Amino acid sequence: MDLFKESVIIVILGVFFGLFPLWIWFVQKRENKNRIKKVNLKTLMIWHYVIIISIFAIFGGFIFLDNKYDITNSNPKTYTIPNPKIEIEFEWFETESKYEWKGYESINIGNKKYPIEENNKPYRNDKGKWVMDGVAEEGEWKIKVKYTFYGLNGLGGGHHREYEPTDLMPFMKNPFDKWETKDSSSDYFDTFHMKHKGNDSYFGDINFINNRSNHYTDLEYEGPKWLIEEDKDFFMDEVRCHIIDPKDSGFPKREKKNYYLHFNPKQSYITLYTKKFNTKK
Repeated sequence: MDLFKESVIIVILGVFFGLFPLWIWFVQKRENKNRIKKVNLKTLMIWHYVIIISIFAIFGGFIFLDNKYDITNSNPKTYTIPNPKIEIEFEWFETESKYEWKGYESINIGNKKYPIEENNKPYRNDKGKWVMDGVAEEGEWKIKVKYTFYGLNGLGGGHHREYEPTDLMPFMKNPFDKWETKDSSSDYFDTFHMKHKGNDSYFGDINFINNRSNHYTDLEYEGPKWLIEEDKDFFMDEVRCHIIDPKDSGFPKREKKNYYLHFNPKQSYITLYTKKFNTKK
């Protein structure tokens, strides 16, 4: 509480508990001189303080309950974001591409894919390369997996929280199907657009696909398994975000702002930052 607010409260209390009852005392004392039936000044003061304290107690109790239970429905609503759904479609061991010389031309004869069995999983050899028993060539352990997110579940819990945007609309911390304001029927998830500028992402040109009718976004990944086992917030893409209007915090500004969407595969969350992290060099 700043000094100005403290001063205002002190002045109000001083008026109701000091100046006003003092004024009543002197006025009634003067009027008693002309009255046949005198007013009991002590009783009058007691009633004054009882009424004032009751009024303050009622208003104070209402404010307390409103802050706790939002009786006036004025505070932004908060909802828990459901956990993301992770669906592993397939895992396999893929050998490196091989080339053969035919005459003066080098021809890519392709690579081979082997399904991974529970009792025969790839491992790294002494050179740090992936190998698998029964396969002569070195290769890569790969996976195809789909993540379904129902909100920006990493906001407030990412590795770089000091770089989180501070002007996001409060509803952006809710599930996608609750991206709304109190006095508007607009579905703001419908305007949460990717910019398709993830060229420097380790995940390449993979983009999130928004399902606007069911309010979720999908990320489908197909590539080396080691990448999705990293506990890092990887830059994925730029996104257009709704930000608070300083003139009316209950509604977003007409103009949107670009922030950087990040994905942590190990902890399965997505979040926003004001700068990029873990990009290709």
